[in-house]
Amino acid sequence: MPLLRSRWDRHSRGPAAMEAKASRSRTERFRPPGRRPDRGDRVMLADQAERDLIASEADRLLFVEAGAGTGKTTVLVERIVSMVTGAGGFEPVPMPAIAAITFTEKAAAELRNRVRAELSKALQTAPDRECELVQAALGELDGAAVSTLHGFARRILAEHPIEAGLPPSFDTLDEIASDVAFDERWEAFLSELLSDESMRWPIGMLDAVGVSTAHLRDLARALNDNADRLEWPAHAAAMLPLETAEIESAAADLLQLRRECANPAECKLYASFPPVSTLVERLANARNSRERLRALLSAGIPRVGNKGRQGDWPDISEVRGAFDELRSLVAGSVSAVVTEALAQVCERLRSFTVDGAMHRRLAGGLEFHDLLTRARWLLRDSPAALQVRTALSQQYQRLLIDEFQDTDPIQIELARLIAFPDGLGAPSAEPERLFFVGDPKQSIYRFRRADIALYMDAQQRLGQELGSVVSLTTNFRTLPEVVAWINDVFSQLITEVPGIQPPYRALIAGRQLPSGAQTHPHGGSRVTVLGLPAHPAEAHIEDVREAESEDVAGAITTIMKERWTVIDPDTGTERCARPSDIAVLIPKRTGLEQLEDALSEAGISYRLEAASFVWRTQMVRDLMMCLRAVADPTDALAVASVLRTPVYGCGDDDLYLHRVSHHGSWNYTDPRLVEGADTPVTEALAHLRSLHLRHTVLGPAELIDSLVSERRLYEQVAARPRPRDAWRQIRYVVDQARAWSDSQHGGLRGFLAWATGQASENSRITESILPESDDDAVRVMTIHAAKGLEFPIVIVAGLQDKPRKRTGVQVIFGSDDAQPEIRVRGDVESHDFWERNEAEIVALHYERLRLLYVACTRARDRLIVSVHRKPRPRTTGGEHNLESGELLANAVNRLAAADSSRPLSGETWQAHDFRAIGAQLDTPAADDSHDGTLAAGDRRATTAPDGTAGAASGDLFGSREEWLQRHAAAVQASRKPAYLSASALAKQHAVGTIGARDDDSDESGLASELDAAGLSKDDESADIGLAAGSQARAHGDAANGAPPMRHGRYGTALGSAVHAVLQSIDIADPTTHGREALRALAYVCARDHGASGREREVLRRVESALASRTVAEAALGRFWQEVFVTAPLDDGGVLEGFIDLLYETPEGRLVVVDFKTDAIADSDTVEQKTAYYRLQGATYAWCAQQATGMEVERIVFQFLTRDAVAEGVIEGADLAQALKEVPAAAQRARGGGR
Repeated sequence: MPLLRSRWDRHSRGPAAMEAKASRSRTERFRPPGRRPDRGDRVMLADQAERDLIASEADRLLFVEAGAGTGKTTVLVERIVSMVTGAGGFEPVPMPAIAAITFTEKAAAELRNRVRAELSKALQTAPDRECELVQAALGELDGAAVSTLHGFARRILAEHPIEAGLPPSFDTLDEIASDVAFDERWEAFLSELLSDESMRWPIGMLDAVGVSTAHLRDLARALNDNADRLEWPAHAAAMLPLETAEIESAAADLLQLRRECANPAECKLYASFPPVSTLVERLANARNSRERLRALLSAGIPRVGNKGRQGDWPDISEVRGAFDELRSLVAGSVSAVVTEALAQVCERLRSFTVDGAMHRRLAGGLEFHDLLTRARWLLRDSPAALQVRTALSQQYQRLLIDEFQDTDPIQIELARLIAFPDGLGAPSAEPERLFFVGDPKQSIYRFRRADIALYMDAQQRLGQELGSVVSLTTNFRTLPEVVAWINDVFSQLITEVPGIQPPYRALIAGRQLPSGAQTHPHGGSRVTVLGLPAHPAEAHIEDVREAESEDVAGAITTIMKERWTVIDPDTGTERCARPSDIAVLIPKRTGLEQLEDALSEAGISYRLEAASFVWRTQMVRDLMMCLRAVADPTDALAVASVLRTPVYGCGDDDLYLHRVSHHGSWNYTDPRLVEGADTPVTEALAHLRSLHLRHTVLGPAELIDSLVSERRLYEQVAARPRPRDAWRQIRYVVDQARAWSDSQHGGLRGFLAWATGQASENSRITESILPESDDDAVRVMTIHAAKGLEFPIVIVAGLQDKPRKRTGVQVIFGSDDAQPEIRVRGDVESHDFWERNEAEIVALHYERLRLLYVACTRARDRLIVSVHRKPRPRTTGGEHNLESGELLANAVNRLAAADSSRPLSGETWQAHDFRAIGAQLDTPAADDSHDGTLAAGDRRATTAPDGTAGAASGDLFGSREEWLQRHAAAVQASRKPAYLSASALAKQHAVGTIGARDDDSDESGLASELDAAGLSKDDESADIGLAAGSQARAHGDAANGAPPMRHGRYGTALGSAVHAVLQSIDIADPTTHGREALRALAYVCARDHGASGREREVLRRVESALASRTVAEAALGRFWQEVFVTAPLDDGGVLEGFIDLLYETPEGRLVVVDFKTDAIADSDTVEQKTAYYRLQGATYAWCAQQATGMEVERIVFQFLTRDAVAEGVIEGADLAQALKEVPAAAQRARGGGR
C-alpha cells in the first residue's frame, strides 16, 4: 500500500527539536485533509517527494498537476507559508509581494482562511526569526492579493487608473447590473439598426431565412462576452445579387431526367423528385430576392446516395449526379448570401460592443470581462505598458495560480506580462516567479472560454522547458473501492489526444477506513450502477427519464431503509447515512421535473441548490404569476391562474360562480368586482387591486415582501412538504429582486421580463446557492455547481445528453484574426462554420468525459451512477454521437468483460435496479435529531399473478395490449400543441417549417421566433420582417398565455406604441378630451414601449388610422377593439388570436381590421404585403365566424404610414378560399407539434 503512517511529533518538542525543525522542510508538517493528527504518526505517500518539492523549492517555477482530492489547496497553503518564512533556505517573500489567484470568490476566501490558520499554527512553534516573519504575514494577510482573477485585475486597475484610462473611483457591475445595462443599450441600438437604410439588405436577407431580433440579441451578447476577440479587419459591405437562373436550369434538367424512369411506382430514386418540382414552382412564383432565398432555404433537395436500381434508369449515375449538383448549387447560393449578410450584421454588432465598452469605461462602470480586457490593455498596449509591467513585477515577486485548467487566454497573458515584463526570452526573465496548479482532467468550463489546449501548451513551454512538472496522485477524499472503480472506468474514457485531451493519471487511494469501521459496507457495494441494461429502442426519452428518476428515488429509499453507512467527515466514525449526506448531480436541467416528481412521490426531502433551479420551482412560479397579475389587471389568464394557486386558494367552483355573476370579467380595477358578496374570489381580487395600486411606488422586492407577508406565505408553506426549501426560495427571489432594483431602478414589468430569462435553459450557470447547514435533505445540483465540493454519497444521473444537439446562436472564434464563424439557427450559418463546428464538437465531447470524471470524484464513501439510456445506432461519428450514459455503460461492460470471473454484483461494485422497491419514506418531524435512522411506511407494489408489476385483473381496462395502444394514442395526442395562435399558424405555413420537434429542440426556434415578425404587429421595420425578439421572448404569443394587454405589441418600439394607443382610445370619439389628450396618450405609450423621442411619429400614424374610411365606417355601428377570438378544431386543438378591430356592417356581416406599421417601399407593394399576411387574417376571420356564427365580409389590412393609410383587402372568392385553407393548415401544424 502507498499509505504508511505519518509523523506528528511536533507537539512536545525540546530546544534541540526546535532547532532541527528550523532547517527542515515544512512539508514534514503536512497533514492530509480528512485525517485527524495522531501523535507519533508517520506518513510516507507515493507522491511525498513531489509534495516536499512544492514546499521546499519555493524559488523554482513549478507546474503542479493535482488530481481530484489530492489536497492541492493544502500544498498551495504550504508553499505560501514556506515563501513567507523562507523555510527552504531562500530569501523570505513578504505577504504583500505574493499574488494567489483562484477561480471563485469562495475558493479565495477558503485559501485566505487556510493560510491564516497555518500561519497561526506555525507561530506557536516557530523560532524567533520566523516568528517575526509569521507575525508580519498575519498582519498583512487581509490586504494581500488573494483573490479571483477578476479581483486581481481590478486591483491592478485600481492601482493604475489614470494609465488605464479610467476614473479613479470606477466601479464594477455585478451580473444583474450588467444584464440590465445590456438590455437598455440593446433596445436603443435595435431601433437604430432597423432604421438604418444601409442595413436594409442584410437584415432583409437574414429575415428571409428566419433570423429574428432575438437571434441578433443573442449574437450581440456572444460578441460582448468575447469583446477582446473583435479585432478583425473591417469588412467591405456588398449587396450580393441572388441569381437563380443556374439553379432553375439544373432543376429543369433534372426534371427532364425523371421521364426516363422505367418503374416510377416502385423506384425510391423517383420518389425523391417532388422537392425539385416544388423548388421550381416556388422560384417561378418568387417576386423578389427574399422570396427566392426563402424558397432555396426550404427546398429540401434530398441526398439520394445509392437510391434506385440501375435497371430502372438508362444512366442512374447521371441522375444521382444531377441531384448532387443541384444540392450543391442551392447550398452555395444560400451560403454566399447568408455569409455576406451575417458579416455585415456582425460588423455593426462589433461597433455596438466596442461602443458599449468605451461607454462603460468613460462612465466608470466596468463589467467583469472589462476588468480583464482593460488590465491586458494596460499591460500590453497602453503608452505606459512597460512602466506598469515593471512596477507590478517589482511589487509581486511571486504569482501562484490555482485551478489553472480553467484558464482563458487573458489569464495566462496577464501572468506572463507581470512575470516577464521584458519578454519571456529576455535575460531579466525570472521563471521562479510563477507557480501553477490544476488538473486538466477537471477542465469543464469551455463555455467560459477555458481552453484545455492553453493548459497543455503552458505545461510544455513553462513547466517542462523553464521549470518542473510535478504530479500529485494520492487522493485523500475517496475510499479505495471507489477510487479503483474510477480508475478502471476513466482510464478507458480519458485517453490522451494532443491538444484536446490530457492523459489519464490514475489516482492512488490515500484515505483508509477508520479503525472499527466495516470493511464490507452495510447495505451494498461502494459503487452501484443503475440502468445498465439499455431501454428498448422504441422507448420515448421521457419514459427513460421517468424510469431513471424512479430508480434514483428507489436508491435513496433503500439507503435510508437499509441503513447504509458512511464515515462522518467531522468525527471520522461510521454512522448511518442521512438525507443530507446524499447529493444528486445532473449535467443540466433536462429531466429535473421528472426527478422532482419521483422524489416527492417517494416522500424524500430534497432541496435544489443551483440558482437557476430556483426560478423553475412551483413556489417561485406562483410568485411570478402573482406579480404578472398585479402588473396587468387586463391579463385575465394570469388573474384567473393566480386565484387557483395556494397563494389565494380559490377553487374552480368559486371561479365559476364569479365568472357567471360578473359576466366573465376578471379586471379587478372595476370596483364592482371587489364589492358586494364576501367570497374568496372577491377577497383575492381586492388584495390584487391593493397591490396594483402600490406597484408604481414600490419596487419589486418591496412588492414581493408585501405579498408574502399579507398572504402569510411563510406560514402557508409550513404545512407543505419541504417548507424550509420554500422559505429559502422566497428569500432568494426577494434578494434577487432587490439586487435588480439597485441596478435598474425599474418597474415591475421590467423585473418580470428579466426573471423570465433567469429560468431559461440557456441562462448562465452559477455556483450553488448557500444551503442551510441544519436542513437534513438530499441535495440536487448541477455538476458544475458541485465543482470543488464533496459528499459522502453521490448519485450521478441525467446522462441522456445528445452531444451534437446544440441550440441557440453559436459563435466560434478561430486562431486567426478573421471574423468568427456563426450559426444562428438550423442551417443558417456562415460558410466555414461547419468545419470549425466539427472541431468544436470533438472538443465538447472530450469535455463531456471530463465532466463525468468531476461528478464521480465528488464522492467520499459511496458512488451511484445511473446510465439509463436509449441505445443509439453507431454511426461514422463514433463515440461523439453517443450519450454520456452509453459511454459510461460501455466502459462498465468492458470492465466486466475484461475479467469474466467478475460478477455484476460483488463487493467492489454492483449493477442494480431500485425501481421495484415501492417503499415511501416518512418525512421526519422538524425536531428529529436525524441520527441516521429512518421511519418508513410500508407502501407495497401490486403484483399480478403473472409477476408483472402493477397489472390489474379483470376486463375493466381490456387486455394489456389494448391498454397500451390507448395509452400510446393518448400520449401522442398530448404532444400536440393544445393552442395555436393565428400568427404562429401563418408563419409556419409561410416559411414551411411545420414538422416534428425533437424533445431537446430549442423552443425559441425559427417558427416561434418569427411569429412576432412580419406576421404580428410591428413597426416601420417590418418591411424586412424582423421580430421584436426581446419582447417575443419575454412575453410569448397568444398560444403561450401572454398578457392580453401585450397582445398585438410584439413589434419594435414604434409599432408597439402605435398599437397601444389604438387599443386604448374610443374610435367613435377619439378626441373626447381634445387632441392634447391624444398627444399625451401617444407620449405615454411611446415612453412605456421604448419609443421615447418618436412620440410625433406615433401620433401621426394613429391619426392616419383614425382618419381612414374603414375606421370611420366601423365607428358608425357596433365595433370591438383588441378582441380575443378563439375556436375549436376538429382534432381537439384550439385556434386563437387578437383582432385589432372588428365591426359589424349594416347588413349584419363582420369586417376584420388588422393594423400594420410596415413601411411600404417601392419594391414592396401593398398586394405583396397583403398576400404575405393572408393566412393570418383568414385565421382571425375563421375564428370570428366560428365563435359568433356571423359571416365575415372582408379582411382589411391597414398599413399605417406617417401621412396616409394604404389598405389591402381580402374579400369574395379569395376570402372564401383563404377560409378553407385555415383548418387544413392548422391540422398540419398540430400534427407536427409535440
